[in-house]
Amino acid sequence: MKIKAIESICKSNKTIMLGEVGGVQWISDGGGCYPLHGLPILDEGNVFTIFDIPEDKRDKFLFNDTGSFAENPSFEDTEPGEMVLEQGGLALYASGRFLIPLKTGSGLVFINNRRLAPFSDSDQGVTLNERTGKSGRTYIAVKDGFLLAGIIYPVNVITKELVHELDELHKLALIAALNSTLKEEPEQTSLGDYEEQEEEDK
Repeated sequence: MKIKAIESICKSNKTIMLGEVGGVQWISDGGGCYPLHGLPILDEGNVFTIFDIPEDKRDKFLFNDTGSFAENPSFEDTEPGEMVLEQGGLALYASGRFLIPLKTGSGLVFINNRRLAPFSDSDQGVTLNERTGKSGRTYIAVKDGFLLAGIIYPVNVITKELVHELDELHKLALIAALNSTLKEEPEQTSLGDYEEQEEEDK
């Protein structure tokens, strides 16, 4: 787990939420939750110092150490009904963010690519698993092997305008694919073909 990447996420959203689950301290910025392995117990007295946040900027942060996280997700390693999601090779750049589309049981959702940065040091890579919260909202359980390594909430970017734009891109892609088929190079003509044609003309 890359602590610097977690620090960057919390600083970006100016939110730090702390809580302990199963003997492990977790940190959240409201859009994701990450375990704090290998660190001293963080509290309001030291987290700003460890994250190198100057005193004159600390009042701009939302701080909460009650242990309450958004949506109250499950921190269990496994959940009944969770499904492993496939990560495609496509990303969408919108509102200054690279978003990764994921196909879930409730349709297409997007997650912010930077939220995967804390897991980039995993030896075997991580899997993204679909879970459903008590409110019925889909969230993503990030797992390293069989263990829960973090939680990511999808970004709410799907609007009528976005759906329309994606539909337009789909239509244009089909047109481009058709044009590329029509413009395929003709078969190469060999010297032998010319010689055969000359014989026929004689």
